Amino acid sequence: MNTSSHPVAQNAEVNGKDHAAAAMPTTVPVALIELLATQWQLSGNWQPLAGYSDQNWRLSSPQGDFVVKVASAATGFAELDLQVQAQQFLQPATTTTTAQRRSQDSPLPALQVPALQPTQAGALLHYCETLQRFVRVQQYLTGTPCAAIAKAAQDESLLQQLGEQVGALSARLSEFNHPYASRPLEWDLLQAPLR
Repeated sequence: MNTSSHPVAQNAEVNGKDHAAAAMPTTVPVALIELLATQWQLSGNWQPLAGYSDQNWRLSSPQGDFVVKVASAATGFAELDLQVQAQQFLQPATTTTTAQRRSQDSPLPALQVPALQPTQAGALLHYCETLQRFVRVQQYLTGTPCAAIAKAAQDESLLQQLGEQVGALSARLSEFNHPYASRPLEWDLLQAPLR
């Protein structure tokens, strides 16, 4: 499958240092509704979702529930391609890692990774000229976000499950490689200055 349906996506780099997102619109842009209908053949009820830099929408359609992610203008193609490729790498058919092959007695916990939904042309990432943003669509995973769980309910068991999932994700991604993976990242503790 194609990563992007934008013809000059390889050259669409934007300095990604400032990821401050624009305010989340309260109504779905008409261009986004039209884009989903033409490129993904999806329509339905839209609900805004929180996000760090993307504008995220839950789309409940007859085909299922999806998350529509509209990337920030500050996010360049290379970063989005990294996210898409990592998400594809983590899909169940491709996640047998060296660690799993070495120790079948101790398999990594199952990860729920939302499947990306390709456009009608097979692209996993689409550049919308009207919005001047990259858009992607993925499966909506049901459940309760950790941030929505009251502090009192965040017991040791929940924290252990979270730690196991983060460990499994880290182990699986240890075999993933992408040219943009070594970029400076503000959240990477390995790149924090020592004082």
